[in-house]
Amino acid sequence: MVKAKKTIEKKEKEFKLEDIFNFSIAGDAKPSMQKQKPYYTKVLKGEKRLAHRVVLMNPKDFLDHCFRVYNLDTIIKNPDVYKQPYKFALPWINILERKSVGQGRAYVCWKAKLKKIPILLVARFDEEIDSYLKGNKIKSKEYKCLN
Repeated sequence: MVKAKKTIEKKEKEFKLEDIFNFSIAGDAKPSMQKQKPYYTKVLKGEKRLAHRVVLMNPKDFLDHCFRVYNLDTIIKNPDVYKQPYKFALPWINILERKSVGQGRAYVCWKAKLKKIPILLVARFDEEIDSYLKGNKIKSKEYKCLN
């Protein structure tokens, strides 16, 4: 029994971000929502005239610096990051409009003790993204991987 538990823990630690996140969509991962609200997926693909960057950020930093805060314990239906029905879409922060989405995903990843998650940052100019990261003292690094 102990050996089986160690094997499961080892498998969970071997997950890569690409196993959990879909780097080609942002916002909501549900196909019906992507049809209704594809705006941030279009930003991610460069179809909107906005500066954007995918950065790796600590989930706790994302939760601390997002613009909407919920009681996440009450809204999370499936707290196991490794057993989600589909890959997560990228959470995002729109610095210009002071909006953000993905707090639930970040919370689940934080509870799973993931050290970094990908976040789509959106602004008018790259300088605004740099200023936002520096001003909030967020440690992050740019992530370059699109499926």
